[in-house]
Amino acid sequence: MEDLVVVSNRLPVEVKRTQDGYRVHPSPGGLASALDKLMTQRGGAWIGWPGITGPINLDDADTPKDVGYDLVPVSLTERERKEYYLGFSNEILWPLFHDLHPFCEFEPRFWETYQIVNERFARTTKETIDADERVWIHDYQLMLVGEKLRDLGETRPLGFFLHTPFPSENILQRLPWHTVLLRSLIAFDVIGVQTRRDLANLQTALPSLLPDVKIERDEDQLTIEHEKGESTAKVFPISIDFASIQAQATSSPVEREHERIHQRLLLDDHTYLLGVERLDYTKGIPERLKAFQRALEFYPELEGNVTLIQHTHPSREQINQYEDLRELVEREVGRTNGALGSVDWVPVRYTCGHMGFEKILALYRLADVALVTPIRDGMNLVAKEYCATKVNHDGVLVLSKFAGAAEELCDNALIVNPHDVDQMAEAIYVACTMEPEERRRRMKGLREQIEEHNVHRWANEFLETVERRTDPVSKPPSR
Repeated sequence: MEDLVVVSNRLPVEVKRTQDGYRVHPSPGGLASALDKLMTQRGGAWIGWPGITGPINLDDADTPKDVGYDLVPVSLTERERKEYYLGFSNEILWPLFHDLHPFCEFEPRFWETYQIVNERFARTTKETIDADERVWIHDYQLMLVGEKLRDLGETRPLGFFLHTPFPSENILQRLPWHTVLLRSLIAFDVIGVQTRRDLANLQTALPSLLPDVKIERDEDQLTIEHEKGESTAKVFPISIDFASIQAQATSSPVEREHERIHQRLLLDDHTYLLGVERLDYTKGIPERLKAFQRALEFYPELEGNVTLIQHTHPSREQINQYEDLRELVEREVGRTNGALGSVDWVPVRYTCGHMGFEKILALYRLADVALVTPIRDGMNLVAKEYCATKVNHDGVLVLSKFAGAAEELCDNALIVNPHDVDQMAEAIYVACTMEPEERRRRMKGLREQIEEHNVHRWANEFLETVERRTDPVSKPPSR
């Protein structure tokens, strides 16, 4: 089994400067959790930005343990952080890929800096990889790295996985640089996407916007013929380490945290709903709060008997839209609690801040119903984490039809349109009043699906697809 080089925007650790150098902590990020065990088993290197600006050398960094693979930092200046990361990545590609193009700021200097930083990632990758290592590049921040590596003479097969949705042709055309981006995308040998909808969008956009491209589809896989060779695009829905999260959820620290939260709430025979995610406009938090208030108004029997626990993690606070969203969410919480709350009952318990994973697991354990209702999401691993903690098969998942996870979990989750607050209100009522036998049946089905299609299967299937590619796309097709 070959060593693996993973390239992502962020390293799987948090780095902080100290008087003696650097202190390195494991990162709570989803990609880090997904790939850490695989990297430890395979060895190799992980290339990424360490999260702090300026030159950095991690050779003498203070790390809590040997992670089993090399950490290779890519440095960014403060300007590059603003224009590549906050600018092009998160004020253009992020809203565009989530079908929220009115949020886009199509600033040319963002594009210029995005190209510069992608070339730096490519050069660092080229300098790092050995002859027999596989290269796996991740996500929308690094879509040019494949072609930049080809320009540097790299001929090995390259894999790329897009964690966000892939937009429709009509949305993608709004990007002034969409042709360059698509040309760069097909420089990869294997392109992984989350859902069949993403694959269908890719299938339509490529030949329409790049006329020399030809596509053949076989179930959940595309063969893409182009002037430099042939690429494969395929559906690989990302997942979680089911066994690990289940074990953590039943560990002593989480049990103690669960008991502590339950005792502080002091409400027995009560139904708890849970929303937990980054504070992001793609997550549908204001719509969820409106739907919860509507449910309390439509179904008086819920009043005083249900509580929504809503926790958000601060995100991209230097972007104005995120600060505006925080204010909007706080207003909606205040409006619901002011209109419907009482001395002995607070309908929405809202917190915003950084929360450790043990406490999140304890909240999953406490929650009778999880509300995972994004406006648009590539996958949404919260839905899968929640189900993994339900070892007693008791819980209900209310899931947006626009989350990638809905494609896998639609048979047993309650599927909703997050734009339809009345439908969501009804789903909240159904979830809160569902018979125990149906709750267990649905949760059992959800858990079986997630356990079988876990993160290890996701990673192995992707890498096996890359390893089957013997002719990288930099070689011209033989005709």
